[in-house]
Amino acid sequence: MDVEIKRIQDGEEPLLDETALKDRFQQLATTARELLSDFREVEENFRLPDRTTRDQGRIF
Repeated sequence: MDVEIKRIQDGEEPLLDETALKDRFQQLATTARELLSDFREVEENFRLPDRTTRDQGRIF
């Protein structure tokens, strides 16, 4: 990966054309939305047992 970064910095790697750049951006945006959704699901999975435990504590 460091070699690829060095090539890009040295101008040896071709830049993406406008279409490819837009496609990569769309992929990145989609991945970011999916990741955010995954984090929300993880958060909810932590909150559910917490709520259940608190509710059970109120019953006793």
